[in-house]
Amino acid sequence: MLNNIGAIYMEQKNPKEASAYFKQALDVEGKASMVDTIHNLATALKGIGNFTEALTFFDRCVAEQPEFYSALCGRIEVLNSLSRFEEVSTER
Repeated sequence: MLNNIGAIYMEQKNPKEASAYFKQALDVEGKASMVDTIHNLATALKGIGNFTEALTFFDRCVAEQPEFYSALCGRIEVLNSLSRFEEVSTER
């Protein structure tokens, strides 16, 4: 439920409000939706320019699902934003 509310805020181009709901969802929702919620939170944090924290959550997401393409792309985008180009060149 909280993840869905966060997704609505993302659709409304309000990543700051969305990130608050995604953080709440991580605290209370079950493991089944955890990776999606982590990805949504990382994307929202990236959207408000909080690249360091976004990277932490993209890393968690990729650790859970190494082939999660959207999380891998988000991670690379954040690394670029942080000017950590050497790490980008070593991605698969």
